[in-house]
Amino acid sequence: DVYQRKVEEFLRKHNLHEDSFNAVHLRFFEGQCGRFETYLCCPKLGYVQDLIMESNGSLLSPLFVANDRQCSEEILATYTNSTDPVLVGYDGECDGTECAVLDFELCVQSHTFVGNVKSSGDMNIREWRVARYKKPKYSSIISRDPDILKMENETTHLTRYIIGHWRFRPDCNDVGAGQRGQPCV
Repeated sequence: DVYQRKVEEFLRKHNLHEDSFNAVHLRFFEGQCGRFETYLCCPKLGYVQDLIMESNGSLLSPLFVANDRQCSEEILATYTNSTDPVLVGYDGECDGTECAVLDFELCVQSHTFVGNVKSSGDMNIREWRVARYKKPKYSSIISRDPDILKMENETTHLTRYIIGHWRFRPDCNDVGAGQRGQPCV
């Protein structure tokens, strides 16, 4: 499909392959995010790097930054002015929602993903990482909230969302991604 072809072109262009890079989705929820330190709203690069290291990721791997441009310039500058390998957004030709879908697919394919528990898109990314690629749940960091981390340790999944961009529907509501091994179709 067109999305997969564009993702593959992006990976080739930047000499990347699945699991050879990390990803973060910067999201601010139209100015309403909540607890910044636990919900991971627009974290600065240094904090994201700490989280990647905590989950056994490597800072030698490039960081892909999916960004809906809601974070402050101060936050964005920690990424754009970095001397570390940082790729800010899909840089090929795309339009509107297509750009978001491409960003999300790149996040799905990353080694370690840092997202936000309040973002349904990030929850979908987490679900796809488990269901499609059998990536362990600890490789998707979506919160630093102690209650959510506790739930993570007690369940095989945290979300029942199935991403809609690929026309899948949530018909597996009682079964988590780790239990079914494939996305709901």
